[in-house]
Parts: sequence; structure tokens; C-alpha cells
Amino acid sequence: MAATASVTISGNVTGAPTSQRTIDPTTLTSVASSGAVTQTTLAVGDNTFTIPPLSIGCFIQLPVANVIVTKFKGVAGDSGMIMAPGGVMLINWNVASLPASFVLNAAGAHIAGVTEVTFF
Repeated sequence: MAATASVTISGNVTGAPTSQRTIDPTTLTSVASSGAVTQTTLAVGDNTFTIPPLSIGCFIQLPVANVIVTKFKGVAGDSGMIMAPGGVMLINWNVASLPASFVLNAAGAHIAGVTEVTFF
């Protein structure tokens, strides 16, 4: 049986030159989500994550104490996008062309804790 998912994003930006900005709540939903969770300590180099069937996205949480440069990449040869050292990343993909996997590239071994990827 598949899990269900409801991920809501909202926020406020204050003090910007264009004044305050509210990010209205946006909800990503799936009535047939994978619900899979992967926890791992990233090794130096490319760490590949297989995307489970039924997944509409994922939430990546690096260890809070992490100081190692980590890049999110679509494939190993991709130049990637650097994540915040102890940050999070939310990704929502097109299920009509679901990627098979993605890569987290670590410039060094993550010894500060476990990286968690929650697929929804």
C-alpha cells in the first residue's frame, strides 16, 4: 500500500528593498507516495540515490554540524548546485519523466552526522 504525502511550504521575507514579501502556502500532494526514507553518512565523491517509484519529490537534510561542501547533481557528470553546509533542499519533480536517481557529491567524508532523504 502506498503512503500519502502533503508537504506545505510558506514563508516571509522582510527588510528587502521591495518591502515585505509573503510566500503563500503551497502544498505538494500525492495520494500514492513512496514514503521511503534513506539515511546515510556521505562518503567523499558521488553518492547516488535511487528514486523510488511513486515519488513526486524529496526533502534532503544535511547534518546540522556539516561543514563539507556538498553538491546536488542530476547525474555524476553534472556540475551541480552547492547546498548550504547544514541545510535542507526540497525538490519536486515531474512524475511524467521521473528521474532514475540523483547524486549528492561530497568534497570530503561527512563525519558530522547522517544525511536524511525523505521521498514523498
